[in-house]
Amino acid sequence: MSEQNPRTSPWLIAGRVIFTLALIGCIAFIFSNSMQIGVVSEGASGRVLRLVQRVLTRLGMPGLASHITMHFIRKLAHFCEYALEGFLLMLCLRVYTRHFVRHMSWPILGACSRP
Repeated sequence: MSEQNPRTSPWLIAGRVIFTLALIGCIAFIFSNSMQIGVVSEGASGRVLRLVQRVLTRLGMPGLASHITMHFIRKLAHFCEYALEGFLLMLCLRVYTRHFVRHMSWPILGACSRP
């Protein structure tokens, strides 16, 4: 009795391509941000800081807006970048393996190795 290989679903292939490209794009974005010189990086963080302060002021929270610092914005940006990378890595693992729970340690290991 011969076993036939089931055909891979086009939706699964599309998911693999999309999630893999999204992960590569996220890693490239993080890498490009880390390669910026200090003046450029600080300028971008300053623009985000002013935007957040304007939004908080318009929402009626001027006290909170005045307490938001550049340090907080930069830490929040790092957190968001690496959280997105971990999420995309878990999505990639999900579409490449049936044993998702067994392989969840990969993203966790990758996240723990970041500074």
